[in-house]
Parts: sequence; structure tokens; C-alpha cells
Amino acid sequence: AFRASESGDYYLLVLVHHFVVDGMGYRLFLEALEDAYNALAAGHDVNGAEAVQRLSPWLKRLEHYANSEAPDELKHWEGIDYDQFNFRVSDASSGRTSVAEESARELHDASLKGRREDANGRSLRVDRAKYHLEIDREATASLLSIGARSANCQDFDVFLAALSGACGALFGNYSLWIDSLTSTRGRLFDDFDSSQIIGLLSELVPLSLNVTGRESRSDRARLIYRQRNALPRGGIGFRALKFLNRDPAVRRRLDRLPLPRIGVNYRARLQRHFPRRFLDTEPSPLWIGEHMHQAAAIHVFWFDVGYQSGDLQIDTTYDPSMVDYEVTRHLCTVLQQELLQTINEIRKISGHLHP
Repeated sequence: AFRASESGDYYLLVLVHHFVVDGMGYRLFLEALEDAYNALAAGHDVNGAEAVQRLSPWLKRLEHYANSEAPDELKHWEGIDYDQFNFRVSDASSGRTSVAEESARELHDASLKGRREDANGRSLRVDRAKYHLEIDREATASLLSIGARSANCQDFDVFLAALSGACGALFGNYSLWIDSLTSTRGRLFDDFDSSQIIGLLSELVPLSLNVTGRESRSDRARLIYRQRNALPRGGIGFRALKFLNRDPAVRRRLDRLPLPRIGVNYRARLQRHFPRRFLDTEPSPLWIGEHMHQAAAIHVFWFDVGYQSGDLQIDTTYDPSMVDYEVTRHLCTVLQQELLQTINEIRKISGHLHP
């Protein structure tokens, strides 16, 4: 704590490791800081954060799950019809080569280690380009309030429904096989509460969206919601098996499955409710999970969806060896239209049901 001058205001400088400052961990830290401040201001002693558990018990529980319960979930992943997800980018450049499947998998599996080469030491294409778009404040507010008005759909499902509609309109395929950057928190285990753990616990979770394109936009969002909730343990078991299971045969079976070519990092709801009571002005966007360039390197499209100053922000990273700027711009334009139309459709239905 310091003052810029003898009569100036006090400032508090806090240095925190990035491992602590994911969305959930930062909330716990700010709550503990606020409790301590209020206690001291009232003349009371400050209690330690006994409720905040250490990370190691959670990791041990996750490892136990990966080697005991999770192998039974393999039949779910192996039973998916992956042929339905083969979307083709019509304007892909034939003059440039894309990353080979083997090299892509090598990069995908080693992404958290920062590797940029395949098994033979050859450099992989990791250059990417981006397209940015925004959704206005009114539509954003309607999107982020959907979960409070409907028990059958969340704002993330609305975004995925719009993405399905955009890919269907451009590439003729509404069904998608995607990577979703998902927090491994929540009540995955009945015997363990992970909501009080400080630590960076996010993972890429594969998500299969089986959509025909004949549904209404609101029905498509609700269908996606049901499919997301039907995933075993929210899909965390897939990654637990891949990296924590000790049986090489289990990991080989997972490696036979195709890699998702679309990735989504959706964190708008988290950012909207981020505690700002210690801040006088709107800060720069807290792009939690933004630096996923390594993990996103094998995706044709990667969508970063965040919230800033009331507007939904969407950054689309695309693979220039597979698709060009104009195709991406067209995709994002249709995505924006689909998102607004889906929001309006659900808003009308909600208004009819809850006048």
C-alpha cells in the first residue's frame, strides 16, 4: 500500500501469479481481500482463507477419476459418428499446404509445452490472422440474460447455435465437432467441491453438436444445451483420460479420434460479472484464457468471445493455409446475423412466456 504524495490517495499494489488469476481464482482472491478489509475497518481480527482449498487434492481426485471411472466413458466418444462433422471450406487455397494430421496432433498434444515442431524437427505453420466483430450493447444484454429467463438454454448455447447456422450457411454443415475451452471447476464430483480452489483449471473439451439445420434457431440452441449436458462429466473425462490415465492403450484409442478443427473460448458471462468494486473505471478487457495460440494452432477457426464495456467482442483467428480473409469475413458476417436473429427469437419466446 502506498501514496503517490503525502496528501494523495492510497493505492494497493498486488502481484499475483497467473496461475492464481483465472476467473474463479481471482473472484476468491477479491472476496478474501474484501473480507479482510471489512474486518480490519470494523476493528476485528482477520481470519485466514481456510475455506480455500489447495490445488493438490483436486488434482489427486481428478487423477483417480481418470484411472477408475473415466475409462468407462470411452464408448461415448468412440460411438460418435464423426463423418457428420466433415465440413469443407469452399475457398481454401490450393497453393498452400496445411499442417499434416500427424503434425497437427503432435502440436495439439504438446501445446501446453510450447512446442512448435513436429517429431522430425520440422517447423509447423502457426501463423494466424484475425477478424474482429462486436455485438451492440442491447443485444449483448439480451444474450447474457438468457440463462436467467430460460431453464432450457444458456448464452453459450445461443452462440453455438449461431455458429452452427453460420457454418451451415457457408459450408453446408450444421453439425460441428469443436474444442471448447472450459473450466474444469464446478461440481464434477459429488465428494469434492472444486469451487473454492485457487488455481488455473481450464481445458480444451471436445464437444459434438449434432444439428440438422431444419430446426428453428431457438430450438437449435435448446438442442445444443441438451447435448452439452449429456456429455459424461461435462467432457472433462476426455482430457483426463488423455493426460492422466496410465494405460497407453486407452490413450491410443483416444488418439484415433479426429481432432476438432473449430475452437471456441467463450468467457463473456464470466467477464460481465467480474468484480469491479475495487476499480474506479472500466478496465481494459480481462481476456481470461486469451493466450491459447499454441492450443489453437491446428484449428481452421478459433473464436475468442469476451465482454467489454457492455458489448460482446468476438475475435476470430483463422488458418491462412486453409482459408483466406474473405471467407472468414463472410463467416463472421453471417455469424453476427445468426446471433442477432437467435437472440431476438429467444427474446420473443421468453417475452411471450413471461410477460
